[in-house]
Amino acid sequence: GALERDRQRYDQRRKAALVRERVDLLTPREHDLLELIIEGLSNKQIALRLSIAEKTVANHRARLMEKMGAVNAADLARMVLA
Repeated sequence: GALERDRQRYDQRRKAALVRERVDLLTPREHDLLELIIEGLSNKQIALRLSIAEKTVANHRARLMEKMGAVNAADLARMVLA
């Protein structure tokens, strides 16, 4: 009923606020990386695009995933695009 729909909307707003808070904590480099991961680029492609080592991308990516609480790139994209 109406109470259930209201609870679901509240849960969605709460999850969206949590994702926004997490995104706000990212460094500028992590923001860049986030956009490229969501575009579907590989670590190698990201390294070339940002002119950094692939190992550096892997390190940034691991930190980004941990900060965002994402399991993988698809999970990350779902969180941010929701």
